[in-house]
Order: sequence, then structure tokens, then C-alpha cells
Amino acid sequence: MFRGNKNCNGSGGYNKTLSTSMNDLHSKFTVSKSIESSMTITGEFVTDTLVIGDTTVESMKIGILNVDATQNIIGLGYGETNSSFISLTEALVNAGTIKSPAFSMYMENPLHSISTGVSQDEKAGTLLFGGVNKSKYNGTLHTLPIVNNPADYRKAFRVNMTSFSINETSVFPEGLSTQALLDASSSYTYVPESTAQDIFSRLGATETPTSGPASIPCNTTSSDTKLTFAFGAASFKLDIGLFIERRSVFNDEDICYLGIVAKTDTKDANSVGLGANFLQQIYTVYDMGNDEISLAQRNWNSNEDEIVEITTGKNAVPGATLEKGVADDTEAKDAHEEEKSTGSRIDECVGLQLYLSIFAIGALFCL
Repeated sequence: MFRGNKNCNGSGGYNKTLSTSMNDLHSKFTVSKSIESSMTITGEFVTDTLVIGDTTVESMKIGILNVDATQNIIGLGYGETNSSFISLTEALVNAGTIKSPAFSMYMENPLHSISTGVSQDEKAGTLLFGGVNKSKYNGTLHTLPIVNNPADYRKAFRVNMTSFSINETSVFPEGLSTQALLDASSSYTYVPESTAQDIFSRLGATETPTSGPASIPCNTTSSDTKLTFAFGAASFKLDIGLFIERRSVFNDEDICYLGIVAKTDTKDANSVGLGANFLQQIYTVYDMGNDEISLAQRNWNSNEDEIVEITTGKNAVPGATLEKGVADDTEAKDAHEEEKSTGSRIDECVGLQLYLSIFAIGALFCL
């Protein structure tokens, strides 16, 4: 299906006419490119055989987007309700490769685009299906319940976010708790309009005439400013420089942009989207069997791998601590939520470019 490369850094695409195992479902769909783009893309559904390492998944449902691209997207979200088509993670469980429909994700480099001069998309990350690599995070692995989605949105990786602060000063209205979508397919972090305006004012950022990131002085990256993201007792303090990027092709130009952007989706205007510039610093575990997400601070020391298996049933994620005081949503615990429109955004599937290395317990999977 994809151009093979043992180092996971190849690019390529899918041509259904060259596949002998493809089955055309004669079903089309439309999606938004991402949370940061209003452009829509049309495509069609097929099923085909997916081979990952030594594991073969028969009749995997695949969406073919009709665009010119060299990077593919893998959807790791929840499968379809009342359908014979299941998610990739569930398919790996059925194949006996992993015990539980769960995976963990972590970036391989402490990204800092202003100092490295390269885009975030050029860095590699790792997916560990059915396991946790305890050497890749520091401190407590905090477990949070997945909460209900806004109307007309499919079930996705959303948790309650209780606070967002700049140097200990909250930019959330007092007492506000909002939903946060963990969205690895988006480069930026998205916040409500009023929150964005407060952030721009405090950081000296200037909105651009067209929609997009606000400009900000490049020397802000060397300041002591800290951003704190809190989810009940789970709190993560990150340097402001991690949310600033240089877009100029000339290194001597002082043109930088803030990777925190106001949301434009009016249906979901009060929620937060935590993109790659947040997730690159966080070790995340997605446990779809228990509708939970676990978060920890990423450990950048070069420790040897300490991989342990995610089991079945409650408390399946080894070493994780269930957080108290973060509201649970019992409706979100229903794994058979009513299916929403097929035109759900790619970001709701946790889209990941396929140049990532993918691990499973006992095997290295490389797409």
C-alpha cells in the first residue's frame, strides 16, 4: 500500500488500480483538511489488506483522498458504530497482536523550530501499540476520562482542561473548565477567541490581516515565560519558545509567529485543540477500551527502553494514576455512541503522518 522503507522515512501513496486485494465500497466522503484549514477534500472508501510488520489485517477500510500528496495519514481514533468496519487498533487486537485497543505516542526529539530552523513535520515520533515505554516519561502518568463530544462531532480524544496560565496568571475565565481535543494532526494549539485575545495582549503578539498565526517578536523565545496546561491535578509547564516558529526563509529576519491560534469553528468555539506543539512535550496513552487518556511529561534523556504491556479491563495502563477532581462524563463511556456524519474532520481521528516509527509489544512495525 505504501512505499516500503525499513527506516520509516519513505514517502509514497496508494493506487487502488494496482492492488489485487482492493474492494471498492462505492462510497464517497468529504472531510476538512484539518482543524487549521477550511479547505475540504473529497475521497472514496475502499477495503484492502493492510500489512504491518508480521501482522496482516484483512478488509481494512481505507479512505482515499483525491489530492496530490507524498505523506499519508493513519487514523487511530474510534471505529464506526453499528458497522463491520473497525479501527486499526481494534483490528490489531482481533489479530492477536496486542491485548487491548490502546497505544501510546511520543515524539523522538525536543522540537524547537526557532532554534533548529526545521519544521516540526520533519521530526520523527513513535507509536507503541498495546504498550507503554516507561523510560520515555518523567513523574506521574496521569489518567483522565474521555468526555462527550459537542453535537455533530464523532467520538474523539477529548478531556476536560481546567486551567491555562501564562506565568501563573490564568487566561481562562474564572471557574471555567473546557474540553480539550488532543490533535496530533494539527501543528498549532487552538483556544477560544476571547482567550486568544488575552494571550496576544500578554505576550505582545499581533494578529495578522488574514486568518492564521499572530506575529510575535522572535526574542520572546528566550524569555522566562511559561505556559501551564492543567487537567485537574495533572499540570504541565512548558517554555513559550516551544510555541513560537520562524517562517522566514532568511535566518536574519526577525519574523516569528505564535503557534496559539483563535478557533474559528463556531459549533465548537469554546473548546481547546491541543496540537503538535503541545503534544511534542507530552507522553500520551490512548486507552480506547476504558475511554481514558493518560498524560505525563516527556523524558528527553537517552534511557534504555522499558516497555510494559497494556492489559485488559480496568486500570489497564501500567503505572498510571487516575486523577480525581476532573469531571467524568458517563455518556462518553458508551463505546457504542451514535455514529455521526462520515464527513468528520481528519483531526478527530488523531491523524499521524506515516513516516513515524510504530512499535508493538515484541515487534517493530514500520509503515
